[in-house]
Amino acid sequence: QTHTFPTVIRASAAETRKFSTDTENEKDSTSTRTLSEILVDEIKEEEEDNQSTQIPDDLAQLMKEDIEPHWRISSPNNNNAVVTLYKKEKLSNGSKVVISFHCQDTLPPEEEELDAPLLDAMSNINTDESSEVDDEEEEEASPVRFQVKVTKAGKTMLFKCLSEQSEAVIESLCLVDEHDDSLDDKNLSEFFQGPEFTELAEELQDALHHYLEVECCVDENVAAFISMYTDYKEQTEYVAWLKGVHTMIK
Repeated sequence: QTHTFPTVIRASAAETRKFSTDTENEKDSTSTRTLSEILVDEIKEEEEDNQSTQIPDDLAQLMKEDIEPHWRISSPNNNNAVVTLYKKEKLSNGSKVVISFHCQDTLPPEEEELDAPLLDAMSNINTDESSEVDDEEEEEASPVRFQVKVTKAGKTMLFKCLSEQSEAVIESLCLVDEHDDSLDDKNLSEFFQGPEFTELAEELQDALHHYLEVECCVDENVAAFISMYTDYKEQTEYVAWLKGVHTMIK
């Protein structure tokens, strides 16, 4: 089932987070609270907000109807900031597909401006319509970086992508002679990173996007899930961080 996703205009949890200490100026400025007391108040305020403890209804529905039937989410409730999705079925040629992303690996505004040509290349929105949207005082969620690893016989094809407006945008594609589990940033730097993706023939770019979306099932549902789950996961990790700091200083 394919959903029509509205433009995501809510800011990330980190951007909208309201700290209880923001109201401290209303109190006696000479009063002094301990670090433990401040942390307890922060934890209480975050836990009183259902968004920090429960998966939003729209995300829960998306997971149930479109993600979980095809993908296994790796330990979604643990304290690991990296989320991994394993495709339940292999591709027709026997390849395995794994998606991974970090809940804080969003594209900063300054980098988003630098990557504008890449994002524009995949956008079908008319320039005039885009300008009208820009005029509206609405802040869209930042794109999220994620990786798609297609592995077969010890070799991996690695797509580096952005989740932009419920669409998977390919940034680069490289081939490595290593098994999926052994890949990290250190040994990835030893391999040819692939050509500039936007400089490839348009027909080739389209074919690679089609392969990613149709063959690997990294479609608009998956892209939307990555954007929505990143926001939720970052918030839950923040609450866990507060509790961890409080435990350490008690």
